[in-house]
Amino acid sequence: MATEDGSAQELVIAIVAPIGTNTEAISAELVNTFHTKCGYQVEQIPVSSLIGKQADVDLSPSDFEDERIKRLIEAGNSLCQSHGDAAAVAQLVIAHIQAIRLERTSTAMPSGDRRVFIVRSLKRPKEVELLRDTYGRSFSSSPRRSRCLPECIT
Repeated sequence: MATEDGSAQELVIAIVAPIGTNTEAISAELVNTFHTKCGYQVEQIPVSSLIGKQADVDLSPSDFEDERIKRLIEAGNSLCQSHGDAAAVAQLVIAHIQAIRLERTSTAMPSGDRRVFIVRSLKRPKEVELLRDTYGRSFSSSPRRSRCLPECIT
């Protein structure tokens, strides 16, 4: 969130969509809008990549798409079961955002810097709930109706 003194602002926007939705097109539109129109630094977080790395799942594009998706679903379900938490995937997202922050700077973002993390895509209500609890008003899973978005979006 931006403060009145113009200090750093970070937003986390999650695309929540069923399997088969073209989240890449939605994400590309968000990237274009936030970067071009609003001047934000944009970090895209493809959840499938996080699951693939955590579970060591082969995500090679040589397979049929339905087989790749099936492996990801199984890996995501297994991750939730092994952690005993339906929001285990959101925990990966939070850890990834923290790693990006540490990589970018060892201190707070410089005054006036703005960054948006676009999470593509969540599937479980508990994932959304955890991100909302973690990021508060800086989180949105419904960008068009969110109060956290900057004026340049609305």
